[in-house]
Amino acid sequence: MKDADFTIRIEVPPIDIRLHTGQEHIFEHVLDRILDSLHSLKELVMTSTSEAIAKLDAVLAQQQKTATEIDGVQTEVTALKAQIADLQAVIAAGNDNVSPELSAKIDAIAAQAQVVDDKIPDVPVA
Repeated sequence: MKDADFTIRIEVPPIDIRLHTGQEHIFEHVLDRILDSLHSLKELVMTSTSEAIAKLDAVLAQQQKTATEIDGVQTEVTALKAQIADLQAVIAAGNDNVSPELSAKIDAIAAQAQVVDDKIPDVPVA
């Protein structure tokens, strides 16, 4: 079993109720002790819930930050691919000043940009 990120341990003190004839008034005192214990338990649960919510909020914020960073990388890769396509268009237009080595290097960079693009999931179109 995987270790939990946090644990909750609840300890409730035992309550021994023994009523004898003529001591019914003690029931009120015992009931008060039960209600106090329940109140303490409720506070413990609420505190634990608050701590869990705070931890979940932190995880959510981290995931939102990661998603934003991925979007930024995806935007940069898209821009890089557009610039590479522009360079390839210049070469294809017959610019005689471009050496075959430079043309091959641009093609290699275009191929690598596609590898990076393929590793980044596409944003779903809404």
